[in-house]
Amino acid sequence: MDIKKLWGKYKSSQIEYDGFIFNSLGGLLNAFQSVFVLMVLSRVMPTLEEAGVFTFAYSVANLMLDIGRYGMRNYQVTDVKEKYAYSTYFKSRIWTTAAMMAVSVVYVAVRNGIEGYTVEKVWIIIFMCLFKAVDSLEDVYLGRYQQVGRLDIAGKCLTVHMLLVILSYVLCLVAGADLLTSTIVTTFVSALVTLVLILPTRKMADSDWKSNAKLRSKESSWPLLWECTGLAIALFLSFYQVNCPKYAIDSVMTDVDQANFGFISMPVFFASLICQFLYLPMLTGLAAKFQMNDYEGLKKMIVKVSVLITGACIFIIIGAVIAGIPVLSILYSTDLKPFTIEFYMLMVGSGFMAFATFLGSVLTTIRKQHHMLIGYVVTTIPEFIAVDRFVGEWGLNGASLVFTLTMLLLMLYMSIALVYEMVRLKKAVGVPNRSVAS
Repeated sequence: MDIKKLWGKYKSSQIEYDGFIFNSLGGLLNAFQSVFVLMVLSRVMPTLEEAGVFTFAYSVANLMLDIGRYGMRNYQVTDVKEKYAYSTYFKSRIWTTAAMMAVSVVYVAVRNGIEGYTVEKVWIIIFMCLFKAVDSLEDVYLGRYQQVGRLDIAGKCLTVHMLLVILSYVLCLVAGADLLTSTIVTTFVSALVTLVLILPTRKMADSDWKSNAKLRSKESSWPLLWECTGLAIALFLSFYQVNCPKYAIDSVMTDVDQANFGFISMPVFFASLICQFLYLPMLTGLAAKFQMNDYEGLKKMIVKVSVLITGACIFIIIGAVIAGIPVLSILYSTDLKPFTIEFYMLMVGSGFMAFATFLGSVLTTIRKQHHMLIGYVVTTIPEFIAVDRFVGEWGLNGASLVFTLTMLLLMLYMSIALVYEMVRLKKAVGVPNRSVAS
């Protein structure tokens, strides 16, 4: 198959344009995947229990996905000097995805022993994790495309994949299939689509982009895994923080409460997603400036993106206040007015989360990702201690409050850490062409 004809010509301007458009579109579809499914579930199922089960299973699967991805995507795309060969990234991803599924099975077994899930709920969670395991394997290819300047190919693969997966899930539910059957069918569809998309483009990922790549193809995966361990733990904790209220709701409230919280918390990821559109395409450029010791250029890019993110978050929050609850009530065919205050709190927390995520990406780019680990640990501990009490005493209001306070603390820590490292970097590059230790 002719890759050029299928994915576009190799013109830098077209590549940049297609990369932005399709990466944004694919990201939107990925973020709103659960929204579309919940919209259908809330209409075709007789009660909201199924929507609650889906919300919980989806949150668990995404948490496990952070084990599969192991924090490598941002590290991989900013590895502009190719410290590690692509084959090393691929082998590492095989190991981490296998670990993801092993942890998933153990987690479900433990939770089932504590909460006494139905057999159907157990299998829904397991297959949802398997569904996300496919995304984990695909991600290492998409990361390679972006690493070598072909974000357009990564974006097109992601867009087609997400579109077909959403259609599969929705059509199964509309056709009368239950949630478990729909999840199983869509998992197989996802795997098939990934194979079809990767096969005509994998040569780009597998090709030797350095003369010594073949000699390095048998290098051990463990140094890379070790180097990304702190980042992986940080990203795992980041997703745990976002979904921690859902786990508390699963323990002390009902599946209907879980569904309602899932409805009002869906837009939380919108602010983070929009902000990712603004900064993800710039990560490789940030890494290049860091490698060239261009401190001023690096600082200007960070300030520029920070201003854009702040403006985007303010705009999104204002829009949510004006139209959020009415639109969500229509989308999910459920009266969500009783949860207006909770929704406002969640949207403010989403702004804090978006900014903290960006700051963490910058810290990774300048190879100071240990701050992410510290930041997530010191903010996760109080959330873990407080969440059951907050949810137990104040219900969904407590769940929303604990999320927002956690995101605020995380953003403050990341801001302080980045300012500290940028001051150190400025001192280190005071002499022209001086090498900067990463």
